[in-house]
Amino acid sequence: MSAVALDRPTHDEIAAGLRWLDRLIHREIHRLRARYQLSLDEFRGLYVSDEQVDALMRAGEPQAPDADSLDAQIQRARRNYLRELDGDSNFGRLCEAFELGECDRQVLLVSLAPELDAKYETLYAYLNNDVTRKAPTLSLIDRLLRSEQQSATEVRCSLLPDAPLLRHGLVRYAPGSERHATLNSAILVHRALPSVVLGMGFRIEGTLISHVPATQIRAHPVAGEDELRRRIAHSAQAWRAGAQRPAPLWLFHGRDAERRADAVRSLADALGSDLLDLDCGALQAPDDAVAVFRDALLWQRLTGAVLHLRGLEHEAEIRPRPELHAAMRLLKDAPLPVCIDVENPAVALDGMRDSDVIRLAVPELARVARAAAWQCALAHRGLRAEDTALAIVADSFALTMAQIGRAARLLADDPDTRTGSALEARQLCAAARGCSDASLAGLAQKLHLPFDWQDLILPPSVARRLQDIVRAIRDRRVVFGDWGYARLAGGFGLRVLFAGPSGTGKTMAAATVARELDIDIYRVDISQTVSKYIGETEKNLDRIFNAAATSNAILFFDEADALFGKRSEVKDAHDRYSNIETSYLLQKIEDYQGIVFLASNLSRNMDTAFSRRLNFVLEFPLPDRGDRERLWRSMLSGTAPLAADIDFAFLASQFTLSGGEIRNVVLDAAFLAARGAERRVSMKDLIVALGRQLTKQGRAPSVTEFKQHHGLLAELGGEESS
Repeated sequence: MSAVALDRPTHDEIAAGLRWLDRLIHREIHRLRARYQLSLDEFRGLYVSDEQVDALMRAGEPQAPDADSLDAQIQRARRNYLRELDGDSNFGRLCEAFELGECDRQVLLVSLAPELDAKYETLYAYLNNDVTRKAPTLSLIDRLLRSEQQSATEVRCSLLPDAPLLRHGLVRYAPGSERHATLNSAILVHRALPSVVLGMGFRIEGTLISHVPATQIRAHPVAGEDELRRRIAHSAQAWRAGAQRPAPLWLFHGRDAERRADAVRSLADALGSDLLDLDCGALQAPDDAVAVFRDALLWQRLTGAVLHLRGLEHEAEIRPRPELHAAMRLLKDAPLPVCIDVENPAVALDGMRDSDVIRLAVPELARVARAAAWQCALAHRGLRAEDTALAIVADSFALTMAQIGRAARLLADDPDTRTGSALEARQLCAAARGCSDASLAGLAQKLHLPFDWQDLILPPSVARRLQDIVRAIRDRRVVFGDWGYARLAGGFGLRVLFAGPSGTGKTMAAATVARELDIDIYRVDISQTVSKYIGETEKNLDRIFNAAATSNAILFFDEADALFGKRSEVKDAHDRYSNIETSYLLQKIEDYQGIVFLASNLSRNMDTAFSRRLNFVLEFPLPDRGDRERLWRSMLSGTAPLAADIDFAFLASQFTLSGGEIRNVVLDAAFLAARGAERRVSMKDLIVALGRQLTKQGRAPSVTEFKQHHGLLAELGGEESS
């Protein structure tokens, strides 16, 4: 289908058409006057007089035409009009673009006339017998065009809802009469058509559609993605060769919006077409969406452009915006390429179920390409970084092109950034973390990272394994991406299980790993995730995983056995739903491309299906005597004053406590010491705090455990009682 050339300012066909229309109007005036349906009173229709109408009809004519020869003049004017229309004309190409029949063209011309010459408003008001009705009505169009060539039925059929004029939005009924069109309903032409037929282009004030001519399209190469470029070129060539109608819809999906836009530009470039860009995110009401989509499709037909639709999904949730449902249905009849640009293909597929869809996944930047994008973004801001620093930030943060650009701008605006000095990895990582998606913060709790490796008191084997996890997270882009092992692992995701009794350092270890990697870690609140209502748990998990996918953070499930418990034999509906919930979580964990830490007190209660999905499993044992003494000394080595009587060896050997329990005892003892006279932590304070800890666990303090300190416990316990 050829596009309408909008840069030709000749209007011969319009002038010829209007001369023919003048003859039709003149004939109708004679008919009405002959039947006395128009009064000779100059106040008929408030003020439009017969003399005024006659003057308008004589304008440009050497003599008033003879009424007896009007039919002959009409036929002659019609032949001249059709001859001009068959030539190279804007109006003719407009009619051809929308496949308008002869009757459709005549209806469009009658409707368009008041927008081209103001006299037709007066003439139409006169013929409508109402000065306020200056637009052509269905009745008036019927009377003007009914002839041997056009029957009343053909004229009416041209203004049916499924006819080209109304279906494509070239004309419309006046507001309020769309659903109940009558003979007196006014017909309005699309506001952009006068500019089109006059060669001034498609002009709509305040439109949400932007037009990029083919000569200005600059598609950036999709670095390293030869397969995507090949598929784009192949699909463009196949469509140009077949040019089937309606055209297929191209669905571009992926996380990086800028790369999706580049892919759309590549398609337009391959087709040699203009590009129309519509940001659907700015649409509000359903009626607005339908009107704007009609404008976009009309503009597309006139220019032969590729239509690019973006912003179809909600920002908070990956689901289609309901106000676009009706508008999306208009796309199924589009004769020219339409590109749907979404992050998740499920957003658009429901509205495209009756269409031929070409799905093209736009992958994220590979590790090497991401480092190159950082280098370019920094250079654009007059900054630089060493290759090592670029490699670290590219490995640690899977940012989009837009996020990398924002991070570079953030660094350039930072007064602490020294001009000319190479940026360090910590600076790049801090900027990357600041530009990552923060939507996860509303769904999970961000953990503070005050710990380092010295704070972790673990068996050497566990500490070494934690270091292995750090290196694996840093190198996963190399192993999964550069070396291609993602096909074996099912993607780039890493899943780690920390198992062991409560208080053995699982959360501290997760926070230490996150600090070492310089990335955020978020703890999922199980109580806010699990719901008794069917389907709500899955929805909560879906929101969490979708937000985590763009946050470049570690997702930490504490008390994971509550979510990842074993599936059981189905005995009732509750068992069936619980198993469905677990199966859904299994699938989400396997599909997730980020890093997940799971902590469980009872790893044997975890469903066995999770075992093969875990990359690392670390057992955190209760500390032995040596580790317990190190824990006591570490936790009491702060700035608090200590008494000289503290026996660390006794505390470590007599009480088999976890690190978390030791922490609770130290804090309790510190509060006891703070209200004492000497205000220093003593053995007495620790003994009382230990007694309280054992009582809380349901154990009575015994002489066997406390030995020589049992008397202090009894003495202080008595004071507490009093």
